[in-house]
Amino acid sequence: VLEAAGVNVVADAAAVASADIELKYDGYLAREREAAARLAELASFALHSDLPYLDFKSLSTEARQKLERVRPTSLAQAARIPGVSPSDLHNLVVETMRWRRRVA
Repeated sequence: VLEAAGVNVVADAAAVASADIELKYDGYLAREREAAARLAELASFALHSDLPYLDFKSLSTEARQKLERVRPTSLAQAARIPGVSPSDLHNLVVETMRWRRRVA
């Protein structure tokens, strides 16, 4: 591209390939960076010790039972429990927010 514009560029093949990948996948990489940032924010999402996990019907039965047994203090800890799926984590955030509004 630069050569077509009259600019003489000397670069090794790896640098050219890397730049080509960055250009081709820029949108995808930006979305992934945003998703990683959102995940980092959610990882610090605090879970109250009194949460009634067994009452959260939007969670799978396995997730409810394991969360009740382990009682994680953050979403990051909950995410590391085997049997708690990404959809369970999303629903846990929603249920926790509802619970906080009811209790407050």
